[in-house]
Amino acid sequence: MQHINLSAEKVHKCLAAGEQRHRSDFWTYILRHNDEKGMSVEEMESNASLFIIGGSESDATALCGIMYLLVKNPESMQKLRADITAASTKQEDINMISTIVNVSQQPTYHLTSNFAH
Repeated sequence: MQHINLSAEKVHKCLAAGEQRHRSDFWTYILRHNDEKGMSVEEMESNASLFIIGGSESDATALCGIMYLLVKNPESMQKLRADITAASTKQEDINMISTIVNVSQQPTYHLTSNFAH
C-alpha cells in the first residue's frame, strides 16, 4: 500500500509542477497530451505504480522472477520448452537472441499471461 501511495504522491507533484518540471521523461508527454482522451488522475496514479516498478526492475530480477514462476508452474515450463524447440530447427540454433526473437513473434505467445498464473 505504501508503494501505491508514494506513486500517487509523485503523480500529484508532476501535475502541480506542470510545464515547470526540470526534466523531460514519459510524464512530460503524458501531461502534454492530456486532453479529453488523456488519462484521468486515477489512471495516472494506477499507471504510475506500474511505471515505477517497471523502471526499477533489472533484467536479472525479471529473469529470476520468470525462472521462479516457471519452476513453480511445470506445465508452463513444458509449453515454453516446446515453443522454443518448435521455433528452432537445429539444437545449435537455440541461443538466447534467436530464441527470443522466434518465440516472441508467435501470435499466441504472451509471456505475462501464460506464465504469471
